Parts: sequence; structure tokens; C-alpha cells
Amino acid sequence: MHRSASTFTSAPTSKPAVYVVRAGDTFSGVAARHQLTTPQLAKLNPQVKNLNLIDVGQRLHLKAAAAPPRPTYTVKSGDTFSAIAASHQLTTPQLARLNPQVKNLNVISVGQKLFLEPSAPAPAPHGPPSPPPPAHPAPTRAGLPDTSGLSTSKRFALYEQYIGKFGDAQAKKDLAAGKRVILSLRQDTPMTANQPYRGTYDDRIVVLWRDGAGPHVQELRANTEPNRRWSIPANESSKPVGRLADDQTIRYHKAWSTKFGNHLVPSGNPYAQRDANRDYRFEKNEKAYNGEWGGQAMFIHRAWSTDTGSQGCQTMDEGRFNTFWSALGSQRDVSYVLVNVTRR
Repeated sequence: MHRSASTFTSAPTSKPAVYVVRAGDTFSGVAARHQLTTPQLAKLNPQVKNLNLIDVGQRLHLKAAAAPPRPTYTVKSGDTFSAIAASHQLTTPQLARLNPQVKNLNVISVGQKLFLEPSAPAPAPHGPPSPPPPAHPAPTRAGLPDTSGLSTSKRFALYEQYIGKFGDAQAKKDLAAGKRVILSLRQDTPMTANQPYRGTYDDRIVVLWRDGAGPHVQELRANTEPNRRWSIPANESSKPVGRLADDQTIRYHKAWSTKFGNHLVPSGNPYAQRDANRDYRFEKNEKAYNGEWGGQAMFIHRAWSTDTGSQGCQTMDEGRFNTFWSALGSQRDVSYVLVNVTRR
């Protein structure tokens, strides 16, 4: 049976308000798919500090949020303008400025609506965001540095400062010689009840090096701390859960096992900070140990998107770990500089 063309015509659909990031997505690709420029999407999502780092399941706003309704008061019998102002913690002049449509403050009508707050600012129109400050964050500033919009050369220069300030002599020598160096920027994540039971990837691991083609920087979302399921119960008699101690350089070498596949193993016995008082957090004054309680078994290995799989190891989900491993090239041994950026 012949069908008219109208049978296949679908009604126009409006642009969704939110997009949920899927595997393989890039920030610029999401923008283009929804008829936005990358700066427009960035302006709608100021929570995304680095446009090169978005996660599967992350929600990106595609439209400006609608302004909330403006609070009003409906005049009742017996009301006066000054009494309405006083009952809402306003002076009469303040209420008058909010309601320029009221020409005579002694004449208001039952049912009339009076504004009690200023109008909300109009949602920002699509357009390029304000230009970022020309100087990138210094390594002494707290928090993960925002590298969105920085060229590879500028990102390399920024991370090179961290190596220069916190790395040991060998790490600095390696970077100067063109070897790969790993920089890890940690944000403290207490293992309290309001945190994900299976951990969260809220840290950053960076592989950087310079060769004949110029500087190279590979940034990856990662995890540097144990997740809560490894620390329960808090009063267990076994060795308290730990993490690699802040602000140290560790030498790692490549290894393979049936449990982890490709992974990095520390050479020697790095310092580990233990949750000795078992309060699900690592305080700055808690002791760091080597020896039996050290970090010799705290590897760098792959995990899952829904579980950091860490009892103190440094982990990434499998896709990012594969990118990380590729960035290491053929180099067998590597300097790893771990910096806590929460308490700078």
C-alpha cells in the first residue's frame, strides 16, 4: 500500500536541556552535536574546569537555566504599603524601588501584586565566555589547576613548575633529559559516609615529556586514595588502610600480572600514610610509615568506571589507564611525583 510522505514526517523536537556524557565523547564533540560552539557549551557549564577532562555519566547543560519566579505579595484588605514593607523586613523606600509601577504609595488595591525581591539576572546568552586570566595557576595555589584553553606548551610549563618545586633531583633530571615523568595531583577525599563507597576519581595524573617534536602532556582523571569499602570496619585489628604519603617522589617500574595486567610497581619502600586512628580520613599530622607499613604494595593499575578498586594504589578506569600506559611509551622505569593540592 502506498504511503504518503507525511507518514514519515516527525514533529520537530526541542533541544534537550541536559546531555549525559557517553564513552568516547569529547567536550567539543558534544557541543557540535547540539549546534553549539565549544565556548558556548563551556559558558553553560562553568563546573567543567578542564574541557579535556569529562567523565562518562557526567551531565552537561545545553540550555541556560530558566530564572526562578520573582517573589511577590498579593495585597489584602486593610494592607498599607509601609506595613507590607515592614512585614517582609524591608524599608518603605526599598519596597518602593522594587515596585516603580506604584506611583502613589498611599493608593494600593486589593489583589495587586508587589515585588519583594529584585528580578533575577537574565540567563547568559550563548556566546564566548569571558577570557581566562592570562597567567595560569601557580603550583602553590590550592586545588587542581584549570588548564582548559591552555596550549600544550603552557600546560607543560605549568606542570614543569610542580616537578621543579616538589620533585626530587632524579625527577628533575629525567624531565630535563626528555624522559617521561608522572605527576599526580591529589585532592583529599575523606572516607566518610557521604562519599562514594567504591571511591571517586577526583585526582589528576599527568604524563609529561619533551622530545624533538616539542612538549607533550597527557592529563588523566585518576584516584590516589583507598575507597571506603577497604576501610570498614574502622576498628578492625588488621593494619589500618593507607595511601601514599603526600609530596614525595617514587621510582616505579613496569610489571605485568594475571591480577592487574600491565601495572607499575614501586622500587624500594615509599612512605605511606595510615589511618591509624581509624576515623576514615587522613589528617596532615598523621604519621607516614615505611618498612612493614610502607607503600611497597601500592601500585599504579587499572580499575573500573564504577569502582576505583583501590586499597591504597593509584588507579584509573580501564580506558584512561590504557591511554596512560600508551603515554609511557617504551620507558621501563619512571619517576612519580605525588603532590597534595588540597592544602597548599
